[in-house]
Amino acid sequence: MSGNEKLILTKKDLCEGLRICARTLQSYVSDPRMNFPKPLRGMQKKVWSKASVAAWIAAGGAPAPDRGRPRGTKLSGEHHETR
Repeated sequence: MSGNEKLILTKKDLCEGLRICARTLQSYVSDPRMNFPKPLRGMQKKVWSKASVAAWIAAGGAPAPDRGRPRGTKLSGEHHETR
């Protein structure tokens, strides 16, 4: 393992660390309002600098982990059938 591997985060690392799904990560990357760090260029897969992600979190970029609606609640217009 080279020293560089400790300084980069993969998509999986970010999703696990931020407790988000891959689609949410894609939303963070594509939404300029989120100001999420750009992936490093020149790599085969998307990877991020650990320092840039840490700076983004320190600046308040990461939403609270419990930002979603509680499980079992309905959005207006949703209808769930019970068994």
